[in-house]
Amino acid sequence: MAEMLKLLSRLAVLGFLLFLIVALPLTMPAKTQAASSPSTQIQSTSITSDNNTMYAASRDNGLALSPDVLSWFYRFYGTGNGIGSFPDGNLYPFNSPESTFIVASPSGGETWTAGSQQAIKWTYTGNPGTYVKIELLKDGAFYQTITQKAPTGTGGSGLYNWTIPSSEISGNNFQIRVTSTTDSAFTGSSKNTFSILKAPITVSSPKDGESYTAGQWQEIDWACSGNPGPYVKIELLKGGAYYQTITTQTPAGSDGSGRCYVWTIPSTQIPGDKYQIKITSTSNTTCTATSEGNFRIKGPPIIVTSPSGEGWARESQYAITWMYNSNPGPYVKIDLYKDGVFQRPIASMISIGSGGTGFYLWTISPYQMLGDNYQIRVTSTTDPSCTGLSANSFYITEALDTD
Repeated sequence: MAEMLKLLSRLAVLGFLLFLIVALPLTMPAKTQAASSPSTQIQSTSITSDNNTMYAASRDNGLALSPDVLSWFYRFYGTGNGIGSFPDGNLYPFNSPESTFIVASPSGGETWTAGSQQAIKWTYTGNPGTYVKIELLKDGAFYQTITQKAPTGTGGSGLYNWTIPSSEISGNNFQIRVTSTTDSAFTGSSKNTFSILKAPITVSSPKDGESYTAGQWQEIDWACSGNPGPYVKIELLKGGAYYQTITTQTPAGSDGSGRCYVWTIPSTQIPGDKYQIKITSTSNTTCTATSEGNFRIKGPPIIVTSPSGEGWARESQYAITWMYNSNPGPYVKIDLYKDGVFQRPIASMISIGSGGTGFYLWTISPYQMLGDNYQIRVTSTTDPSCTGLSANSFYITEALDTD
Protein backbone atom coordinates (compact mmCIF):
# COMPACT_ATOMS: atom_id res chain seq x y z
CA MET A 1 0.00 0.00 0.00
CA ALA A 2 2.86 2.38 0.88
CA GLU A 3 4.51 1.68 -2.45
CA MET A 4 1.25 2.47 -4.26
CA LEU A 5 0.94 5.84 -2.49
CA LYS A 6 4.56 6.65 -3.33
CA LEU A 7 3.92 5.86 -7.04
CA LEU A 8 0.79 8.05 -7.11
CA SER A 9 2.73 10.89 -5.48
CA ARG A 10 5.48 10.69 -8.10
CA LEU A 11 2.90 10.67 -10.91
CA ALA A 12 1.27 13.80 -9.44
CA VAL A 13 4.65 15.59 -9.32
CA LEU A 14 5.42 14.59 -12.91
CA GLY A 15 1.99 15.85 -14.02
CA PHE A 16 2.58 19.18 -12.32
CA LEU A 17 6.02 19.51 -13.95
CA LEU A 18 4.52 18.77 -17.37
CA PHE A 19 1.92 21.47 -16.74
CA LEU A 20 4.66 23.98 -15.93
CA ILE A 21 6.58 23.07 -19.08
CA VAL A 22 3.52 23.71 -21.26
CA ALA A 23 1.90 26.66 -19.48
CA LEU A 24 4.64 28.81 -18.02
CA PRO A 25 6.46 29.75 -21.30
CA LEU A 26 3.36 31.65 -22.41
CA THR A 27 4.42 34.52 -20.17
CA MET A 28 8.19 34.05 -20.22
CA PRO A 29 10.27 36.79 -21.91
CA ALA A 30 11.89 36.03 -25.25
CA LYS A 31 15.43 36.07 -23.93
CA THR A 32 14.52 33.33 -21.42
CA GLN A 33 13.26 31.18 -24.26
CA ALA A 34 16.47 31.70 -26.16
CA ALA A 35 18.31 30.00 -23.28
CA SER A 36 16.48 26.74 -23.92
CA SER A 37 18.42 23.60 -24.72
CA PRO A 38 20.15 23.14 -28.10
CA SER A 39 17.41 20.75 -29.11
CA THR A 40 15.09 23.74 -29.64
CA GLN A 41 17.25 25.39 -32.29
CA ILE A 42 14.78 26.53 -34.97
CA GLN A 43 14.42 27.01 -38.68
CA SER A 44 11.70 29.44 -39.77
CA THR A 45 8.76 28.14 -41.72
CA SER A 46 5.54 29.83 -42.82
CA ILE A 47 1.98 28.62 -43.07
CA THR A 48 -0.80 30.53 -44.83
CA SER A 49 -4.26 30.58 -43.28
CA ASP A 50 -7.26 32.85 -44.04
CA ASN A 51 -5.24 34.87 -46.57
CA ASN A 52 -2.64 35.77 -43.92
CA THR A 53 0.88 34.32 -43.68
CA MET A 54 1.83 33.47 -40.11
CA TYR A 55 5.43 32.62 -39.31
CA ALA A 56 6.36 29.93 -36.83
CA ALA A 57 9.36 27.69 -36.28
CA SER A 58 10.13 24.00 -36.39
CA ARG A 59 12.69 22.05 -34.38
CA ASP A 60 15.70 20.27 -35.88
CA ASN A 61 13.61 17.15 -36.20
CA GLY A 62 11.32 18.97 -38.64
CA LEU A 63 8.26 19.24 -36.36
CA ALA A 64 6.13 22.12 -37.67
CA LEU A 65 2.99 23.76 -36.34
CA SER A 66 -0.27 22.99 -38.09
CA PRO A 67 -2.51 25.76 -39.51
CA ASP A 68 -5.06 24.94 -36.78
CA VAL A 69 -2.46 25.57 -34.07
CA LEU A 70 -1.40 28.81 -35.74
CA SER A 71 -5.00 29.97 -35.99
CA TRP A 72 -5.54 29.23 -32.30
CA PHE A 73 -2.39 31.08 -31.33
CA TYR A 74 -3.23 34.13 -33.46
CA ARG A 75 -6.74 34.43 -32.08
CA PHE A 76 -5.39 34.16 -28.55
CA TYR A 77 -2.49 36.60 -28.82
CA GLY A 78 -3.42 38.95 -31.67
CA THR A 79 -0.71 40.60 -33.74
CA GLY A 80 2.91 40.97 -32.68
CA ASN A 81 6.11 39.00 -32.21
CA GLY A 82 7.31 36.76 -29.42
CA ILE A 83 7.78 33.19 -28.25
CA GLY A 84 5.00 31.01 -26.93
CA SER A 85 4.19 27.49 -25.82
CA PHE A 86 1.85 25.51 -28.04
CA PRO A 87 -0.35 22.48 -27.30
CA ASP A 88 2.37 20.09 -28.49
CA GLY A 89 4.48 21.08 -25.47
CA ASN A 90 7.24 22.85 -27.46
CA LEU A 91 8.37 26.49 -27.47
CA TYR A 92 8.11 28.38 -30.79
CA PRO A 93 8.84 31.98 -31.83
CA PHE A 94 6.11 33.53 -33.93
CA ASN A 95 5.42 36.57 -36.11
CA SER A 96 1.72 37.20 -36.65
CA PRO A 97 0.44 39.30 -39.59
CA GLU A 98 0.67 43.09 -39.22
CA SER A 99 -2.06 45.55 -40.14
CA THR A 100 -2.41 46.07 -43.87
CA PHE A 101 -4.82 47.83 -46.22
CA ILE A 102 -6.20 46.47 -49.48
CA VAL A 103 -7.89 49.06 -51.71
CA ALA A 104 -10.95 47.41 -53.24
CA SER A 105 -12.31 50.41 -55.18
CA PRO A 106 -11.10 51.70 -57.53
CA SER A 107 -9.91 48.25 -58.55
CA GLY A 108 -8.39 49.37 -61.85
CA GLY A 109 -9.60 50.25 -65.31
CA GLU A 110 -12.37 52.61 -64.17
CA THR A 111 -12.90 56.07 -65.64
CA TRP A 112 -14.14 58.52 -63.02
CA THR A 113 -15.41 61.92 -64.09
CA ALA A 114 -14.21 65.09 -62.38
CA GLY A 115 -17.05 66.67 -60.43
CA SER A 116 -18.68 63.31 -59.70
CA GLN A 117 -18.80 61.53 -56.37
CA GLN A 118 -17.12 58.14 -56.12
CA ALA A 119 -16.81 55.59 -53.30
CA ILE A 120 -13.27 54.67 -52.25
CA LYS A 121 -13.42 51.29 -50.48
CA TRP A 122 -10.81 49.26 -48.62
CA THR A 123 -10.36 46.28 -46.33
CA TYR A 124 -7.86 45.94 -43.50
CA THR A 125 -6.35 43.40 -41.10
CA GLY A 126 -5.08 43.93 -37.60
CA ASN A 127 -5.55 47.25 -35.81
CA PRO A 128 -4.40 50.21 -37.93
CA GLY A 129 -5.99 52.77 -35.61
CA THR A 130 -9.12 54.90 -35.69
CA TYR A 131 -8.39 57.10 -38.71
CA VAL A 132 -6.72 56.93 -42.11
CA LYS A 133 -5.29 59.40 -44.60
CA ILE A 134 -6.29 58.97 -48.26
CA GLU A 135 -4.02 60.14 -51.07
CA LEU A 136 -4.16 60.21 -54.86
CA LEU A 137 -1.11 58.85 -56.67
CA LYS A 138 -0.14 59.40 -60.30
CA ASP A 139 2.46 57.26 -62.04
CA GLY A 140 3.18 55.70 -58.65
CA ALA A 141 4.09 59.01 -56.97
CA PHE A 142 2.16 61.28 -54.60
CA TYR A 143 -0.16 63.63 -56.50
CA GLN A 144 -2.50 65.18 -53.94
CA THR A 145 -4.20 64.55 -50.60
CA ILE A 146 -7.87 63.56 -50.80
CA THR A 147 -8.48 63.74 -47.05
CA GLN A 148 -6.18 64.02 -44.06
CA LYS A 149 -8.56 62.15 -41.76
CA ALA A 150 -11.31 59.62 -42.42
CA PRO A 151 -12.68 56.83 -40.20
CA THR A 152 -10.81 53.53 -40.68
CA GLY A 153 -14.10 51.64 -40.75
CA THR A 154 -15.50 48.68 -38.85
CA GLY A 155 -15.38 44.92 -39.20
CA GLY A 156 -12.33 45.01 -41.47
CA SER A 157 -13.68 47.37 -44.13
CA GLY A 158 -13.98 51.11 -44.70
CA LEU A 159 -15.44 53.59 -47.19
CA TYR A 160 -14.98 57.25 -48.12
CA ASN A 161 -17.20 59.18 -50.55
CA TRP A 162 -14.85 61.33 -52.64
CA THR A 163 -16.17 64.25 -54.66
CA ILE A 164 -13.54 64.61 -57.37
CA PRO A 165 -12.75 68.33 -57.86
CA SER A 166 -14.49 69.72 -60.93
CA SER A 167 -11.23 71.45 -61.85
CA GLU A 168 -9.34 68.13 -62.01
CA ILE A 169 -7.73 67.68 -65.43
CA SER A 170 -8.03 64.51 -67.48
CA GLY A 171 -5.39 61.87 -66.88
CA ASN A 172 -4.61 58.20 -66.32
CA ASN A 173 -2.29 56.05 -64.22
CA PHE A 174 -3.99 57.18 -61.02
CA GLN A 175 -4.03 55.08 -57.84
CA ILE A 176 -5.44 55.46 -54.32
CA ARG A 177 -3.30 55.04 -51.20
CA VAL A 178 -4.78 54.50 -47.71
CA THR A 179 -2.49 54.99 -44.68
CA SER A 180 -3.02 54.86 -40.93
CA THR A 181 -2.74 58.30 -39.31
CA THR A 182 -0.96 56.81 -36.30
CA ASP A 183 1.53 54.48 -38.03
CA SER A 184 2.63 55.21 -41.59
CA ALA A 185 3.91 51.63 -41.92
CA PHE A 186 0.30 50.49 -42.11
CA THR A 187 -0.56 51.44 -45.69
CA GLY A 188 -1.88 50.04 -48.94
CA SER A 189 -2.37 51.22 -52.52
CA SER A 190 -4.71 50.12 -55.28
CA LYS A 191 -2.89 47.55 -57.40
CA ASN A 192 -4.15 48.76 -60.77
CA THR A 193 -4.56 52.26 -62.19
CA PHE A 194 -7.70 54.18 -63.12
CA SER A 195 -8.44 57.31 -65.17
CA ILE A 196 -10.05 60.68 -64.48
CA LEU A 197 -12.03 62.42 -67.22
CA LYS A 198 -12.49 66.19 -67.36
CA ALA A 199 -15.86 67.29 -66.03
CA PRO A 200 -18.50 68.15 -68.66
CA ILE A 201 -20.10 70.38 -66.00
CA THR A 202 -18.28 72.49 -63.40
CA VAL A 203 -20.23 73.75 -60.35
CA SER A 204 -18.75 77.05 -59.18
CA SER A 205 -21.36 77.94 -56.54
CA PRO A 206 -22.08 77.02 -53.78
CA LYS A 207 -18.52 76.76 -52.47
CA ASP A 208 -17.03 74.74 -49.66
CA GLY A 209 -17.59 76.31 -46.25
CA GLU A 210 -20.30 78.77 -47.32
CA SER A 211 -23.35 79.29 -45.15
CA TYR A 212 -26.84 79.93 -46.54
CA THR A 213 -30.03 80.87 -44.69
CA ALA A 214 -33.35 79.09 -45.10
CA GLY A 215 -36.01 81.39 -46.54
CA GLN A 216 -33.49 83.34 -48.62
CA TRP A 217 -32.46 82.89 -52.24
CA GLN A 218 -29.03 81.86 -53.47
CA GLU A 219 -27.45 81.47 -56.88
CA ILE A 220 -26.39 78.04 -58.12
CA ASP A 221 -23.74 78.61 -60.81
CA TRP A 222 -22.17 76.20 -63.26
CA ALA A 223 -20.46 76.02 -66.64
CA CYS A 224 -20.38 73.37 -69.36
CA SER A 225 -17.23 72.15 -71.07
CA GLY A 226 -19.03 69.70 -73.32
CA ASN A 227 -22.56 69.22 -74.59
CA PRO A 228 -24.82 68.03 -71.76
CA GLY A 229 -27.97 68.53 -73.82
CA PRO A 230 -30.60 71.26 -73.53
CA TYR A 231 -31.57 70.73 -69.88
CA VAL A 232 -30.18 69.72 -66.49
CA LYS A 233 -31.80 68.83 -63.20
CA ILE A 234 -30.52 70.17 -59.88
CA GLU A 235 -30.53 68.11 -56.68
CA LEU A 236 -29.61 68.77 -53.07
CA LEU A 237 -27.34 66.21 -51.37
CA LYS A 238 -26.73 65.79 -47.65
CA GLY A 239 -23.85 63.68 -46.39
CA GLY A 240 -23.14 62.63 -49.97
CA ALA A 241 -26.61 61.11 -50.45
CA TYR A 242 -29.67 62.36 -52.34
CA TYR A 243 -31.81 64.64 -50.17
CA GLN A 244 -34.31 66.41 -52.43
CA THR A 245 -34.83 67.76 -55.95
CA ILE A 246 -34.47 71.51 -56.40
CA THR A 247 -35.65 71.56 -60.01
CA THR A 248 -36.35 68.75 -62.46
CA GLN A 249 -35.46 70.85 -65.51
CA THR A 250 -33.65 74.09 -66.25
CA PRO A 251 -31.59 75.21 -69.30
CA ALA A 252 -28.13 73.64 -69.28
CA GLY A 253 -26.22 76.24 -71.27
CA SER A 254 -24.07 75.72 -74.32
CA ASP A 255 -20.46 74.59 -74.55
CA GLY A 256 -18.21 76.88 -72.52
CA SER A 257 -21.03 79.10 -71.26
CA GLY A 258 -22.03 79.71 -67.66
CA ARG A 259 -25.51 79.31 -66.26
CA CYS A 260 -27.24 80.41 -63.08
CA TYR A 261 -30.30 79.15 -61.24
CA VAL A 262 -31.87 81.26 -58.47
CA TRP A 263 -32.79 78.88 -55.67
CA THR A 264 -35.18 80.06 -52.99
CA ILE A 265 -34.28 77.89 -50.02
CA PRO A 266 -37.53 76.84 -48.32
CA SER A 267 -38.03 78.46 -44.94
CA THR A 268 -38.89 74.98 -43.70
CA GLN A 269 -35.49 73.62 -44.80
CA ILE A 270 -33.88 71.67 -41.96
CA PRO A 271 -30.74 73.51 -40.73
CA GLY A 272 -27.52 71.54 -40.94
CA ASP A 273 -24.19 71.04 -42.68
CA LYS A 274 -22.72 68.61 -45.23
CA TYR A 275 -24.99 69.90 -48.00
CA GLN A 276 -23.91 69.76 -51.67
CA ILE A 277 -25.45 70.58 -55.06
CA LYS A 278 -25.55 68.00 -57.83
CA ILE A 279 -26.26 68.95 -61.47
CA THR A 280 -27.07 66.23 -64.02
CA SER A 281 -28.01 66.29 -67.70
CA THR A 282 -31.62 65.18 -68.22
CA SER A 283 -30.61 63.38 -71.45
CA ASN A 284 -27.30 61.83 -70.33
CA THR A 285 -27.02 60.81 -66.68
CA THR A 286 -23.26 60.24 -66.98
CA CYS A 287 -22.90 63.98 -67.58
CA THR A 288 -23.01 65.13 -63.97
CA ALA A 289 -21.13 67.17 -61.40
CA THR A 290 -21.28 67.80 -57.65
CA SER A 291 -20.21 70.97 -55.86
CA GLU A 292 -16.89 70.64 -54.06
CA GLY A 293 -16.83 70.47 -50.28
CA ASN A 294 -19.90 71.15 -48.15
CA PHE A 295 -22.03 74.18 -47.38
CA ARG A 296 -24.30 74.86 -44.43
CA ILE A 297 -27.94 75.92 -44.20
CA LYS A 298 -28.98 77.99 -41.21
CA GLY A 299 -32.49 78.35 -39.85
CA PRO A 300 -34.38 81.48 -40.98
CA PRO A 301 -34.49 84.44 -38.56
CA ILE A 302 -37.98 85.25 -39.94
CA ILE A 303 -40.51 82.69 -41.17
CA VAL A 304 -43.50 83.92 -43.21
CA THR A 305 -46.46 81.75 -42.21
CA SER A 306 -49.16 83.41 -44.36
CA PRO A 307 -49.81 83.50 -47.28
CA SER A 308 -49.01 79.85 -47.95
CA GLY A 309 -50.27 78.69 -51.33
CA GLU A 310 -53.82 80.12 -51.24
CA GLY A 311 -55.53 82.57 -53.57
CA TRP A 312 -56.01 86.20 -52.51
CA ALA A 313 -58.40 88.55 -54.33
CA ARG A 314 -58.06 92.21 -55.34
CA GLU A 315 -59.78 94.78 -53.09
CA SER A 316 -59.80 92.33 -50.18
CA GLN A 317 -57.86 92.50 -46.91
CA TYR A 318 -55.63 89.65 -45.74
CA ALA A 319 -53.29 89.09 -42.79
CA ILE A 320 -49.61 88.65 -43.63
CA THR A 321 -48.19 86.75 -40.64
CA TRP A 322 -44.69 85.72 -39.59
CA MET A 323 -42.58 84.30 -36.78
CA TYR A 324 -39.13 85.52 -35.78
CA ASN A 325 -36.22 84.49 -33.56
CA SER A 326 -32.99 86.06 -32.28
CA ASN A 327 -33.22 89.87 -32.41
CA PRO A 328 -34.20 91.25 -35.82
CA GLY A 329 -34.83 94.75 -34.47
CA PRO A 330 -38.09 96.68 -33.75
CA TYR A 331 -39.28 97.17 -37.33
CA VAL A 332 -39.61 95.25 -40.59
CA LYS A 333 -40.50 96.04 -44.18
CA ILE A 334 -42.73 93.87 -46.38
CA ASP A 335 -42.17 93.34 -50.11
CA LEU A 336 -44.07 91.53 -52.86
CA TYR A 337 -42.18 89.11 -55.13
CA LYS A 338 -43.26 87.36 -58.32
CA ASP A 339 -41.36 84.49 -59.95
CA GLY A 340 -38.62 85.05 -57.36
CA VAL A 341 -38.09 88.68 -58.44
CA PHE A 342 -38.91 91.81 -56.40
CA GLN A 343 -42.06 93.52 -57.70
CA ARG A 344 -43.01 96.29 -55.28
CA PRO A 345 -43.06 97.28 -51.58
CA ILE A 346 -46.14 96.60 -49.48
CA ALA A 347 -45.06 98.35 -46.25
CA SER A 348 -41.82 100.21 -45.54
CA MET A 349 -41.80 100.16 -41.73
CA ILE A 350 -44.08 98.33 -39.33
CA SER A 351 -43.66 96.74 -35.92
CA ILE A 352 -41.86 93.39 -35.78
CA GLY A 353 -44.54 92.18 -33.36
CA SER A 354 -44.13 90.63 -29.92
CA GLY A 355 -43.48 87.23 -28.40
CA GLY A 356 -41.90 85.92 -31.60
CA THR A 357 -44.85 86.62 -33.94
CA GLY A 358 -46.08 89.56 -36.02
CA PHE A 359 -48.73 90.44 -38.59
CA TYR A 360 -49.80 93.10 -41.07
CA LEU A 361 -53.24 93.62 -42.64
CA TRP A 362 -52.77 94.09 -46.38
CA THR A 363 -55.55 95.40 -48.58
CA ILE A 364 -54.72 94.34 -52.14
CA SER A 365 -54.99 97.13 -54.72
CA PRO A 366 -57.71 96.86 -57.40
CA TYR A 367 -54.89 97.43 -59.92
CA GLN A 368 -52.64 94.63 -58.69
CA MET A 369 -51.57 92.40 -61.59
CA LEU A 370 -53.31 89.05 -61.62
CA GLY A 371 -51.27 85.84 -61.66
CA ASP A 372 -49.54 83.15 -59.64
CA ASN A 373 -46.02 82.55 -58.24
CA TYR A 374 -46.33 85.46 -55.81
CA GLN A 375 -44.39 85.48 -52.53
CA ILE A 376 -44.07 87.77 -49.51
CA ARG A 377 -40.73 88.79 -48.02
CA VAL A 378 -40.41 90.25 -44.52
CA THR A 379 -37.06 91.93 -43.72
CA SER A 380 -35.61 93.72 -40.72
CA THR A 381 -35.13 97.47 -41.39
CA THR A 382 -31.86 97.45 -39.42
CA ASP A 383 -30.35 94.13 -40.60
CA PRO A 384 -31.04 93.14 -44.26
CA SER A 385 -29.66 89.64 -43.64
CA CYS A 386 -32.49 89.05 -41.17
CA THR A 387 -35.22 88.19 -43.65
CA GLY A 388 -37.75 85.52 -44.57
CA LEU A 389 -39.60 84.62 -47.77
CA SER A 390 -42.89 82.72 -47.87
CA ALA A 391 -42.08 79.09 -48.70
CA ASN A 392 -45.16 78.47 -50.85
CA SER A 393 -46.26 80.84 -53.61
CA PHE A 394 -49.79 82.23 -53.70
CA TYR A 395 -51.91 83.70 -56.51
CA ILE A 396 -53.95 86.88 -56.95
CA THR A 397 -57.41 86.75 -58.48
CA GLU A 398 -60.13 89.18 -59.56
CA ALA A 399 -62.03 91.03 -56.89
CA LEU A 400 -64.69 89.02 -55.12
CA ASP A 401 -68.24 89.48 -56.37
CA THR A 402 -70.11 91.06 -53.43
CA ASP A 403 -73.52 91.16 -55.18
